[in-house]
Amino acid sequence: MLKIDGKRLDVAAAVLGNAYSTEVLAREGVTAPQKRNAVKTAILLAPVG
Repeated sequence: MLKIDGKRLDVAAAVLGNAYSTEVLAREGVTAPQKRNAVKTAILLAPVG
């Protein structure tokens, strides 16, 4: 859970709620940079509240 200016973002929920990120992280042979980008994408697209 990240707290930013009094608002919270659950990173695990963001990743699980993003179809692209879960698909990339579940695939075999994915490189570390691809995994990082999948997580970053989920965080950027997640609602903060």
